[in-house]
Parts: sequence; C-alpha cells; structure tokens
Amino acid sequence: MIDTSIKACLTWNGKNSRDLGIYISQVPNLSRPQRKMKVVDVDGRNGSLVFPQKAWNNITRSYAIFTGEQTWDAERYYDALVEWLSADGYQRLEDDFEPDVYRLAYFAGNVDIVNFFGESGTATLNFNCKPQKFLKSGEKAVSFSSGGGVLRNPTGFEAKPLIVVRGSGSGTVAIGGVSVSISSIGTSVTLDCENQDAYNGSTNRNNTITASTFPVLKPGNNTIALTGGATSVTITPRFWRL
Repeated sequence: MIDTSIKACLTWNGKNSRDLGIYISQVPNLSRPQRKMKVVDVDGRNGSLVFPQKAWNNITRSYAIFTGEQTWDAERYYDALVEWLSADGYQRLEDDFEPDVYRLAYFAGNVDIVNFFGESGTATLNFNCKPQKFLKSGEKAVSFSSGGGVLRNPTGFEAKPLIVVRGSGSGTVAIGGVSVSISSIGTSVTLDCENQDAYNGSTNRNNTITASTFPVLKPGNNTIALTGGATSVTITPRFWRL
C-alpha cells in the first residue's frame, strides 16, 4: 500500500524529485556506518586484537519512492528517472527528513519500477553514501582578522576545514593548536585540510607551507591566531556527524 500522504522529496545531482513528479513514500531507516578497524587473531591468545581507525565505511541510504500524478506514463517516468540517476561519481544528496544536513552519494544500482496497471509506480532507490552527514551550517565561511578568535565545533567529530589565508610576505596561522607557516602568502593561500593541499587558484602552493600536519577543528572551542604577514583568515568549517 502506497502512503501518498507523506509527499516528501529528495534532491540529488542538483535536481529535486518533485520536478520529476516523484515522492518518498516512507521515512528511511535510521542507520549508522560501521567503523573501520583491523582485527588480528594471535595463536594461543584469547580474543582478538582490535586496531580501530578514525574512519568509517560507506553506508546505503534507501528511499521508497512513488509517482504522485493522476495520469502516469510508465516509459516517460522511467526514462526521466534513469537520466536523473545516471550522473557519474559522488553528488550532493539531501532529503526532507534531515533538512539541516547533506550527504555525498553515488547511485550504482538498478532501477526497477513496479507498475500498478499504468496508474502509478513504485521503486526503491539505494544510494551509496560517504559516512559523513555534513552540517549545512558548516558551509558558512567564518572570517577572523589579525586579532584572531575562537571557532566552536558543535559536533563530536574532528572537521577538516577549507582555510583561506590572506596577507603579504610570510606569516603563520594557528588553528586548534596546529601552526601553519607560510613563506610567501602573495594575495592568498588556500589550505584544503581534507585533501591536504595548498594552492592559489590553479597554482600549487604546497612548497610555501610548513606544518607538522594540516589543522583540524576539534570538538568544542578552537583558538584561531594570526602572526606576521597573515592579516586575515576565512574558514569554511565542514562540520559533520554520523
């Protein structure tokens, strides 16, 4: 039985399912990704040795969908649905049930529509998602001047921000106790802490930075400090949770 009262939608690959006349018929199951860990069994020793990682496996997000129009053309819906789902690689995935977060997902499954005598259709869409649920609030860039400040991570997980340092000459930016020295800021240097890369536009700037590691935003308050020729910093936090 199709519950047509929900009328919830999902957005993937830049298109809302409502634009296709397709809606979600039930609330997706709550599930959490499995933590990555190495388990080693040693001969003659009770139990196993466990080496957990600060990383999690991908997770499947399933949506039961139905067509919401009175007149239904099975071939037209099928063609539109397949075209929508045919994008390559990870795409942004959002739904009406968790409006404050988004996921990065790809679709690699088949599309099997149940046809109810040409009057309506149902299907289940399974998206393979990265483990993180990214907070939309973490997409908002926060700027600090030479006086520095504090940036609070509201989650229990370390975030890997996008950092843009501006100024001239050489300078240092310290975030959450990790200092990055930049020998030549130029107009600006961007630090992508997720990809561990430094650049300015298409120009590689990794040879201008010195740091023990790329900064992360730890749970709670993170102190931001600028010295030398670094006059301002803009941080896109990329907060996430599971």
